[in-house]
Amino acid sequence: MTEPRREDVVLIASTLYSIVAGLAITTAIAALLTRVAQTPSNTTLVLSPVDLVGNIGRTLLVLSFFLFAIPFYHGATLVLATTMRSSSHEPVSSPMLDFFALFLEAGILYAMSLSVGLSNIFLSWIIALLAVDMVWAGLARRRDTISATLQRTLRWWIILDVPAAGFLIALRLFPPLLAFDEGSRIAILFAFALVRTALDYGICRDFYFARASRKR
Repeated sequence: MTEPRREDVVLIASTLYSIVAGLAITTAIAALLTRVAQTPSNTTLVLSPVDLVGNIGRTLLVLSFFLFAIPFYHGATLVLATTMRSSSHEPVSSPMLDFFALFLEAGILYAMSLSVGLSNIFLSWIIALLAVDMVWAGLARRRDTISATLQRTLRWWIILDVPAAGFLIALRLFPPLLAFDEGSRIAILFAFALVRTALDYGICRDFYFARASRKR
């Protein structure tokens, strides 16, 4: 019997992560496009575009979920692939730290998808996601085996996460912001998520789209 290859470890880790993240995305899509009818049989109804506009608060919460989930999923799968391949001479604990931290983030994404109808709980889970990401990125940056592009990307993720977490904590807890009605707070969250994701993809485009490797 041949020994397991590093590529096999990458494939298994990425698959496990993708299963949980995919479940979160599927749950969020279902929350956006369906609702349970208030009948004895609890029939699930598919919503029309008019329904989505009519319940704009819930729609914006789900769209905010995707604005966080897409870059986190995209980045995590790339990190799992690049760090596990570049750490072939490191103890197995190093890439496993990446896997367990990112798997925890996938679990938080699932919790976010379950709370898209509850803005305060949804905000709390986003803050938890950013906190885990900051701790993991800070530890991952200490390794000498990761590429310069990933080093820069991890640094920028921390730079983006710190003010994002601070703003969302204020949105969740700070009394003047709580004076906004529910719809206004959800609109602020959506606008903030849109800006953060645009900055993330704009600043870290070399990592997300492998531009550095194509220049060689």
